[in-house]
Amino acid sequence: MRFLTTFTVSREDVYDYSRCPKIVAIKIHRGLRQPEDRGETAQRTKPEVSASVVGKIGEAAVAAVFSPEAMAAGTASKIKELVTQRTESAIADYGVVIDENTRRILEETVAGLTSVREVIANEFGEVEVIGRGKCKNGPFPGEALPDFVARTPKYNQPILIEVKNTPKPVKTDHFQASFYNTVARETGVVVHEQWFESGKLNLIPVAYHQSIAETMLIYPRNGSYDRVVDQVSLKSDTIKEIWRAKQLGLLGKTPHTDCDSKCPHHRLGIELPEGNFEPAWPPSLIFAQGLTEAGANLDDHYLHHYFYSSGIGTEMWLWTFKADRDPKLKAEVIRRLASKTNIPEDLVERMAFGRGRMPDPNKVLKEMSSDFQPWERILGKDRMSGIGPTLQRLVTRFYSLPERSEEYIKRSRKKWE
Repeated sequence: MRFLTTFTVSREDVYDYSRCPKIVAIKIHRGLRQPEDRGETAQRTKPEVSASVVGKIGEAAVAAVFSPEAMAAGTASKIKELVTQRTESAIADYGVVIDENTRRILEETVAGLTSVREVIANEFGEVEVIGRGKCKNGPFPGEALPDFVARTPKYNQPILIEVKNTPKPVKTDHFQASFYNTVARETGVVVHEQWFESGKLNLIPVAYHQSIAETMLIYPRNGSYDRVVDQVSLKSDTIKEIWRAKQLGLLGKTPHTDCDSKCPHHRLGIELPEGNFEPAWPPSLIFAQGLTEAGANLDDHYLHHYFYSSGIGTEMWLWTFKADRDPKLKAEVIRRLASKTNIPEDLVERMAFGRGRMPDPNKVLKEMSSDFQPWERILGKDRMSGIGPTLQRLVTRFYSLPERSEEYIKRSRKKWE
């Protein structure tokens, strides 16, 4: 079963719902009960430079053009030279061979960015990319992954940046940016892990709660940008309606709509009977409450996972393992790590030694059984009986934060109530 698709709300779900709620139901029905044909598909002509490489060039160039070094470069020609060098170095690290066609894309990208940078500075001031971020939204639950988070002198809060290194915009770009704005607000957060502050790398993860207001779409090769402040209409009732459509689809039904023969849902080639019922709460949101009530500390879980996934603790994992039972060695390891990373000692201790055992997920599932009864009626007891570990993984993905995780879960639940 595709649990991530079944138990979350994605940008595609929101977009499909805006076109017709039946599309949401039909797609999940088709995906779970009628798997896509994996037979041979017609081969497409490969582009001279893959979309992946074009995207990497765009992202690397944007990071360079909005760096402190670019601010200090002064003239347009020096900025262009700096951005070119940094972009070449960045994509070489990805293993990209810079041939004639790649060079052409790179030159188009740098030229366009150099010209648009001045226009952006006039509106925002000197924009500085401070790192990558992840937007989480608890009531969905779901997430969004913008290319960058940036700081501007004209605004007190960060803005998101999405890079589209295509020759010209497409209509779904604006929707994507609006979706980012929505996820980042309305009971949402933006999490930074490794980020820059005054040109220096800061390894302390931080979460911005309900702080992001807008997304900047940048088209490097096109030499243009679009400031998007719109949000997708996703009030609590809308979120519940999307869940109703998904759950009806699992039952082989669709919500009632007043569609005509031109509605895009007909293009899917599947017609299902209409139905209706009160939608069940998102399973991971239910499970999140169960985990915290069972004593799980999601803040410490996030910090401990970040400590190793970021690479901070890679070289010292053996020392931390030994120090766990040796107070003197533990104090020395904490001191060394704090000195090396500029992370306060109390935070280093939580990252390296604050791991706590997570509750048995199947036990939590059993204790929350009454809350999961609606899902048992939708998916059946057999399918629900072993999903505790899966739900725990979803909870740690969508609800664990560097701080205030439990408060975040409570706000998310309140949005549903």
